[in-house]
Amino acid sequence: MIPSLLHSSRNFISDIAPWMVTGFMLTVTVLLIMSLPKMFRMLERIHLLVKIVLLLTILLGGFIRFAWVPDGHRIFFDEERYLSYAVNFARHGTAVSLIVTTPTQVILGDPDPAARVTVPVINAWTLKILGYEESYLFLVARIVSIVTILLIFFAVYLLFGDQIAATIAA
Repeated sequence: MIPSLLHSSRNFISDIAPWMVTGFMLTVTVLLIMSLPKMFRMLERIHLLVKIVLLLTILLGGFIRFAWVPDGHRIFFDEERYLSYAVNFARHGTAVSLIVTTPTQVILGDPDPAARVTVPVINAWTLKILGYEESYLFLVARIVSIVTILLIFFAVYLLFGDQIAATIAA
């Protein structure tokens, strides 16, 4: 059973922040999906050389993330804390660190005072949807970072209207 500490006013931020971040991320994802047709139309107007360089950048980014960076590594310091927040949010719906757990009792730590929950929320939803395996966290992190290359390109291109600057930024 989860202690009543979870429902105290002291932990209001740790209870509500992950859900706020989830709502924001869901909104951004829906807006990005809605703007996909505009992004594809924008890609049609880009020079062929820029398209080739962008594709090579995405392929190189994918290669670096999937073939070069190792999967398993020991989790150190902040990553361990963030993983603790992610597992706790996935299982209990609040962003506090998981200190000790036994078959009959869960002892929770203090909430993150800065409410840094973006990465733990992504990890928590990954764990909740795909399962509690570290390999899924690596996979989702790699996919998100590859998609980020394309999003940076579009953001810079929309802000400055310069294909070369957008390609360099990506």
